[in-house]
Amino acid sequence: MKHFPPALLFLSLLCLPSQARAYDATALAADSAAFLDAENLMHRDLSVAAAALRKSQPLMLPGESLAASGDLSLGMILAPAYARRGSATRGGPFAAIVDPSGGTAASTEALSLGGAVAFPGGLGLTLNTSYLPPLQIDGAQKSLLRVGASGYWRLLPERFYSIGVLVGGGASYVRGTESRTISSNFTDLVGDPYTFAGKLDSQWDTGVLDLELFVHKTFFIINFYTRANLCLVLGASSSTLGSVTVDGSPVASAPAEYSSVLRDPGMGLVLAGGLELILGELKLAAEAGRDWISGSLYGTIGLRFGM
Repeated sequence: MKHFPPALLFLSLLCLPSQARAYDATALAADSAAFLDAENLMHRDLSVAAAALRKSQPLMLPGESLAASGDLSLGMILAPAYARRGSATRGGPFAAIVDPSGGTAASTEALSLGGAVAFPGGLGLTLNTSYLPPLQIDGAQKSLLRVGASGYWRLLPERFYSIGVLVGGGASYVRGTESRTISSNFTDLVGDPYTFAGKLDSQWDTGVLDLELFVHKTFFIINFYTRANLCLVLGASSSTLGSVTVDGSPVASAPAEYSSVLRDPGMGLVLAGGLELILGELKLAAEAGRDWISGSLYGTIGLRFGM
């Protein structure tokens, strides 16, 4: 058998082609798909927080007369960045955009207006709307619409020595959009540096069904309350990544844009708490909640007024 000198064998190994390859259309397609899937998941999570966003309070008076109130509040909803962790660990252009350790990945603000009516017999109805017109916020074009209604039954009226308990359920429609430009610098597997840029457009049209437990107690001029909502999210969330360039040019053989749609139903478990400062017929309120399944959050400040 013929033997090769060790030096010649070493040189031949150095000349073998590397298994690593430069960034190409195949890698871009796989990274884009993972990133868009995470975007859709986060925006569906936002629907859960938006549906719970500063619901009108069910009227908590134990009386048997007809009564009504109105709510006006300003709130924010957000989804945490760890929903993107899968796309971050892939490397590539999206690893620099995503913070897998936490932080905010998607958020929006909204003005909410609602009302509540209490009927004799312990039944109540609330109507809720939230709206953000298309606005440029934090470098992104955002919009939001939420319309919902809930019904309640007073299970236990509040007494001097006991809490008040209401149970109910409702439905909300949530529609949102977000459009922004994303960019990053990254290094491929062979060590070559790249600059990435693209246009990200997201839209979600969802329906949220929920069951609610509402507990409240008033001490002097402060009303404390907490609510728990079990939610089912239906509908679709879609995202598109277009105008993609690497080093200022389209990637060879890559499509003009990438898109992804999420239609799978989701669940949410929102636990929230708040307080109201009672100033006669006017009540100043603050509330915050978290979906313990997705991690999405919301917070609001506002006022309630009524008869």
